[in-house]
Amino acid sequence: SEKPALDLAAFILREIEAEAGSEDTVETTDISADILSLFPARGLIKKSLRLNKDSTFGLESLNNIFSIDYQQDDIVFQYLLKPDLSGKETVDPVLKDIEMELREFGAEIIQANLNTLAGKIFGQYIFLSQQKNMLLGVYGPISHDQAWEKLEVLRISTAKNNK
Repeated sequence: SEKPALDLAAFILREIEAEAGSEDTVETTDISADILSLFPARGLIKKSLRLNKDSTFGLESLNNIFSIDYQQDDIVFQYLLKPDLSGKETVDPVLKDIEMELREFGAEIIQANLNTLAGKIFGQYIFLSQQKNMLLGVYGPISHDQAWEKLEVLRISTAKNNK
């Protein structure tokens, strides 16, 4: 009999919750080291990795999202990563749900298609893209072009380190 596919996000969440009472920070666990390896190294702010279990930026459709802070020059922004979109949760409904919720919060939607969602909310850009079984994103006070560039850096980093 076939084993069911591993729900990586659920597995990581269980591991982080199990670690919550220990003295070690999330960053020192094997799981977080695996997650950290997916993000680019340049500009990373140490010990800023978070799992946004229920929502990200108050958006419930952005649940079980890892976020991590970066600084490049004077700009602080966040990379976003949802490592597993397998199972019944397909990409199109995920991005559609996020788009609907962004609109409810008054976001300006710049681009919405099958694999990409871009908008401006709370005065900052949010760009999301589905790559294989992951949802990737960038959020911050950056320009439209910078957001695309940073999203591409994240795409390359996850592709290189997710083998």
